[in-house]
Amino acid sequence: AEASPAEWEDRLRDGQAYRILLPWDTELLWYPRFLDHSEASELEQSISSGVTMYHPTYQFQTPSGVVDHKINRKGQAKICDDFTFKVQYSSKGEKSKTYEVMQFDPWSRHLMKKVEAASESVFNAIWFNHYRDGTVTIQWHTDSDEGLGPNAIIGSLSLGSARVFGFKSKRPWQQQKAAGLHSQGIIHINFPLFHGSLLVMGHNSQTHWLHAVPAMEGVRSERTNLTFRFYAHKDLVVPAAGRSADEKCDASGSQALAADSEEAELDVGQGDSGKIQLRNSKLIREPPAETAEDDRRVDASGPSRLRLVPEPAAWLQVGTPVRPVLVDAPNSPDGLVGEFIQLLREAVMPECAQQFELAVPCADDGNGCGYRLLKDGERLLESLGVATGEIHELFYLPGAAARRQAAAASGGRSAARDAEGGPTDGTGPSCFTKEPAAPPFGGSQELQRELSSLPIATYARPGIGGGGGGGAALVPMQHDDADWVREVLSCLSGIQKKSKGKGQLSSFVFHQCSEFVTLYVGHPKSAVHLVVTPSRLLKRQDVTAEQVNLMRRLACYAHHLSGCLQASFPHLRFASGVRLRTGRVQQFHAHLLSLDFVPPRPGDLERRHLEDFATTSVAGAGATSRLLPLDALADVLQREGAVPSAPPDMAPLRAKALVCHRCGHLFGDAFAQLCQHLARCDAWPPPPGRCAADAKCVGGSALGKAVPKEDGDPLAEVEALQQREIGQLEEMGFGSCGRDALMAALVAEGTVERAVAVLAAC
Repeated sequence: AEASPAEWEDRLRDGQAYRILLPWDTELLWYPRFLDHSEASELEQSISSGVTMYHPTYQFQTPSGVVDHKINRKGQAKICDDFTFKVQYSSKGEKSKTYEVMQFDPWSRHLMKKVEAASESVFNAIWFNHYRDGTVTIQWHTDSDEGLGPNAIIGSLSLGSARVFGFKSKRPWQQQKAAGLHSQGIIHINFPLFHGSLLVMGHNSQTHWLHAVPAMEGVRSERTNLTFRFYAHKDLVVPAAGRSADEKCDASGSQALAADSEEAELDVGQGDSGKIQLRNSKLIREPPAETAEDDRRVDASGPSRLRLVPEPAAWLQVGTPVRPVLVDAPNSPDGLVGEFIQLLREAVMPECAQQFELAVPCADDGNGCGYRLLKDGERLLESLGVATGEIHELFYLPGAAARRQAAAASGGRSAARDAEGGPTDGTGPSCFTKEPAAPPFGGSQELQRELSSLPIATYARPGIGGGGGGGAALVPMQHDDADWVREVLSCLSGIQKKSKGKGQLSSFVFHQCSEFVTLYVGHPKSAVHLVVTPSRLLKRQDVTAEQVNLMRRLACYAHHLSGCLQASFPHLRFASGVRLRTGRVQQFHAHLLSLDFVPPRPGDLERRHLEDFATTSVAGAGATSRLLPLDALADVLQREGAVPSAPPDMAPLRAKALVCHRCGHLFGDAFAQLCQHLARCDAWPPPPGRCAADAKCVGGSALGKAVPKEDGDPLAEVEALQQREIGQLEEMGFGSCGRDALMAALVAEGTVERAVAVLAAC
């Protein structure tokens, strides 16, 4: 049955397995929970420690004739008992080197059998692709390697941080209607590849469709993808007439054999039936004897490889998970250690392991550690003494500064835990990634599983004036009325316009998951101010009852971010919701901000912002009027089918006076003085059930400190407060002026002291 976009999103995130039937007789199998969380994490740990990812170096010639060397940012590894695979070093198509793939172990063969059962197919190879963060991508392509055949079946198992898997048709889909063919356009589906999920691209998926992994700049954690494939060659063919039922191969495998048998270059002699080489292929077997000498010459002149092995004790001290990697050594004998380390930082090492040092094994080092640290000014190859063609092993360990910082942080945490009497196993209050279980609604459990593996970055205030300032710059808008959220989303995570973490717009991403994006605000209204929005383009007026589950997932996502920010900023309070006042931004979004309202630039905060974001705390009623919580929005959508467009009439409250939402101090119409007061006030609204009359306020008057209780009427409480202040003025001898004049003086001046000065002058 056909499904709407909202229904697609809900079904792909409901945790159920589906057989998806697409046009052109295409079939996909979707298992969002193929492995449970613990099983997937155990497998990821085994791969991290036991599988060495290879990052080959490619050569590119610039238009000026300079040859540039680039390390592939995507790590690769392969398991197959039958073949070795070729890796091309140059973009010119020069003769490439081969390296031996790993053989199947019991764990990898057991995993392949499990995937075969779910995929309804057979495989004989596993490819590993390692993504260090969300900026490592794959362009639109089909898996058309020679040996796979024209109709290959590919199983894709994901581990680690969730990424989006784009799947689109090669040409527009035309559906038969009563009046003839009706074009539906290019079909585009995004799959959320959760930790432990399996997506099987089945029949016709490589013939009529393309797939890609787009950029997700806010994702800073690692991901490993395992693709299961079946490569065929002629000596695997079994004559159809002589096969038994148990020997019949998968249909896709048979087509692969038939397709490849005509293009294979055979070198079959007496007793050499197992030797075969396929043209332009990524797989070869046993090179013929006449080419062995050429291959040896390639090996002798090719670059040596360096296997970087983490020093376990040092990385355990800093608490950073790392993995062994295989890279090509620099071609130049004059290459320095510091230059090589910088290349590794840019292309290979994850964000958590950017500060590291290299060391060589040393039996007699004098300090008993078994290695010697290399200095940045040393020549790398000279220090290693590596002959060309060899694989040399190096250690890499955290930098001295990182080790000292980890030791100091560990000592501070231990002292704090001892003082508080808290647990010492890492489960104390500082561990804020564990969120309370949410009620089961469309996709909430899958979202929580995804968020548990996505770390939150440190909040960096946006730069002032679009430059410097140590943080995101202001969004460059060509027009003041531009929809900046929509512009960022349009240029952020696409394949054609992706910035890969290098563009200016990518600096606006604070966090990103498979369905939502959190952006820095160019003109923040508080110390912490973010915008949370769906990653797909969705206008505010297009949000209907179909998006109820989407809103509840967005509420769960915002709640998770609030908890993480609260742990990072314990002195602040946070709120999130949809601003009911409509503005220039048409993309649906919610605000997540701290309630201090002390922005980096004071001029960015206006009175309307306080009315929209601080009304709840000012009134003390416990329910927002212009910042609607996302859970409440979901209820409104379910009941009314649209986002409320007009907030309740707050004119009576605005006509009364400006009030500090944190301590209850009245300011009348003196907005500038209120902003100055907010920068000094350290009071916060009390928890429910407690009166805030005792709240501490620095720099405020002793008069007018009473804050309404949580269950009081906001307008009535503010009016009662003003009546008490009028009574105080009457007791001071200003009763002859009349209550209306006293009210006007209080509203104009904001405080009793300033009102007394004005009345006395009159």
